[in-house]
Amino acid sequence: ISKADGECSGAGRRREYPEVPRLGVAATVLSKALPRRVLLVRRGQPPGEGSWSLPGGLVDLGEGVGPAALREVQEETMLLATLAKDQPNESAAFYVTDGIFPDERGRVLYHYVLCHVLCFGDDTVDPVASDDAADAKWVGTSDLLRGDSPKCKMLPKTLAVLKAALTIVGDEPRDT
Repeated sequence: ISKADGECSGAGRRREYPEVPRLGVAATVLSKALPRRVLLVRRGQPPGEGSWSLPGGLVDLGEGVGPAALREVQEETMLLATLAKDQPNESAAFYVTDGIFPDERGRVLYHYVLCHVLCFGDDTVDPVASDDAADAKWVGTSDLLRGDSPKCKMLPKTLAVLKAALTIVGDEPRDT
């Protein structure tokens, strides 16, 4: 991606004021062990600059949703993740959200359709913020759900995705 002009070299479409929505992925990377933790990144670029969210980014042409999610986790945190084996469908997405951000005149500045992918990672390994992430860390899911993590304020959509992921995996430790 050329950050100077907002163009994606492969697709030739702008991120800002796009002609069509851009397809992205967000990886909900949960710890295998209990108590469950989730991998979060602090966004270093607009939209959402400075906010905490799930690792993710745009899907490359010819790339599947699952591989794109794993690639984005590695690019943003330097960690390796694995796809959950019990994904609810073959696309690896378990949840879909829209990210539509208007400018001050009401025009669409950014428009993303995000496929959320359930993954597992090793929370004994500390993430290293890289690529467009300003920071990265593991955070206890119970703290986030209770609102007890003031340094990791997330959007309500992100909390809804996290709740859905935790419903899928349950409270049992994972081998995957």
